[in-house]
Amino acid sequence: MNDRIPLYKLKLVRERWAICPATSLGHPLLAAVFFHRLIGQADREHSAALFLDAHGKPTGATILGIGSLVTTPMPAREVFKAALLANAFSVILAHNHPSGSIKPSPRDISVTRSLMQAGELLGIRVLDHIITTPDGSFCSMSEAKLLSVARFDGDDNFINSEPLTPYFKE
Repeated sequence: MNDRIPLYKLKLVRERWAICPATSLGHPLLAAVFFHRLIGQADREHSAALFLDAHGKPTGATILGIGSLVTTPMPAREVFKAALLANAFSVILAHNHPSGSIKPSPRDISVTRSLMQAGELLGIRVLDHIITTPDGSFCSMSEAKLLSVARFDGDDNFINSEPLTPYFKE
């Protein structure tokens, strides 16, 4: 006896347009300005991702989740589903802090590191995680050297942890 199963066709659907620098993002400030316009003024935490091609040029963005006053979801499944559909080479993550603090929490840093490891498996590099506030202040975790990349040998043994090489050129 045979069972029927659905066949799916994946399709990327443009929801709307957003203004973003047309050239390669050469500094975290450009990404921070974009994210501030997208989610910076929200009264609750929002998480978002900006997708980049192999030359660092923005190709699309999405809001990943809307949370509460002090937390927002940023599940790897949603980050990379959108990135894969957008054919992204790399991503820049962001979320807002309605409180006005640009200081990343320990959870912000650990979630970002987990997403970096997931991205490495998929071949999509997480370049940075930006925190933006209502007044336009921001923190780039990459620029603040808060991110590190774990290295493993061929047998999955931990070798060392080194600072992430900044993607952004001065």
